[in-house]
Amino acid sequence: MEVENKKPTLERFYINLLDLIDVIKSIISEHKFESNLNINLIDLLTQYVQFWNQDQKKSALEAFINSTHSYWADQIYKRNKDFFIKNELKFFPSFSKYMNDVNKLISECNEEDQDIIWEYVHVFVKQSISFIHEMRKVSSEDENYMKHIDLKQYAHLWKVKLE
Repeated sequence: MEVENKKPTLERFYINLLDLIDVIKSIISEHKFESNLNINLIDLLTQYVQFWNQDQKKSALEAFINSTHSYWADQIYKRNKDFFIKNELKFFPSFSKYMNDVNKLISECNEEDQDIIWEYVHVFVKQSISFIHEMRKVSSEDENYMKHIDLKQYAHLWKVKLE
């Protein structure tokens, strides 16, 4: 799941996101959930994501950060089961109308599948913390990158080394 640390954080996030899409596809095919999601749509999503450029990857990571950072210390950290019902994971602005179906699917799947998805979400949070830190280090212009996020607090909680 966690891609080798030698790759840039944005690339690790992207690879893990593609892996998560495959996991969701497996869950759909194994459990035959009733929803607007189907294997063809997931395949289309995979093809769409595979051709992302760096800006699109960054936008997806920033969308994840912006839609989840206020939950990092509680609902996500504690794996609150209601999180997926009450909130949205937003990675794909072009597919936003299907994200409710994805979140419903996640909330209804068995505990084993939920645990796998939670592992990905936890990895995404850690990668988000690292990414924000990297962006703040790049130049003095970026030291205020996402300044509304208390990076030290989250890095400590999630055991992410900020180097």
